[in-house]
Amino acid sequence: KGETLRRMMEILVALGDSVTQGLTLNPALLHEETYHALLRRELARAFPERTFSSINAGVGGESAAAGLARLQSDVLDHHPDIVTVAFALNDSGGGEAKLESFAASLREIVTRVSASGAFVVLMTPNMMATRDNGRVDPKFADRLPAFIERQTSGVLARYAQAVRNVGAQTGTPVADVYAEWERREAAGEDMIAHLANGINHPDAY
Repeated sequence: KGETLRRMMEILVALGDSVTQGLTLNPALLHEETYHALLRRELARAFPERTFSSINAGVGGESAAAGLARLQSDVLDHHPDIVTVAFALNDSGGGEAKLESFAASLREIVTRVSASGAFVVLMTPNMMATRDNGRVDPKFADRLPAFIERQTSGVLARYAQAVRNVGAQTGTPVADVYAEWERREAAGEDMIAHLANGINHPDAY
C-alpha cells in the first residue's frame, strides 16, 4: 500500500543558488513564481491523478561545491522523484581556473542523485547583465562591472557549456536556459531588461 501511494505522489527538489531560491525585486514572488513552482503547477495540470510536491533547496550565493556539501540533508533525505540542479552564476566568478572543479561537483551531484533512484535534470544558467538596465540597487552598483565582464567575455557561456558537457557525459537531460536566452536575444528581444536585480536574477517573465 505504501509503495502504491508513493507512486501517486511525486516529490520535486530544486537544488541551486539564488535564482532557484527565487530572489527578485518583489519579495511576494519569492516562492510562487520560481521556475520550479511553475513546473510543479504544470505537472499537476498535466497529471491530475498524481500529487506533486516541490521543495525549494536554493540558497543565495552558493556554488555547485556548496550544493554538493548539503546534498544529503537538503535533497536526498527528502527521497525525491525528480531533482533539478541549477548552478554556474556564482561559480563563474572563479573564471577559467575553476571550470573543471565546477564540472566535477556537478558530476558528483548527478551520480549521487541518480544512485538514489531520482530523475535528474541539469540546468544551464540565465544570462547576466551586459549593461546597466536601471534596476541595480545602489548598494551593489560597484559590483556590476565584474558581472558584465563575466558575461561579455564569454566566461559564463563556458560554464553553461560545462553543464551541457556533464549532461552528455552522464546521460542526463539538460534544460538549456542559456541557449534560450541567447536565441531570444538574437531574435531582438531585450533579455537584459528581464533581470530583476539588474545583475543576474531573472524576473517572473
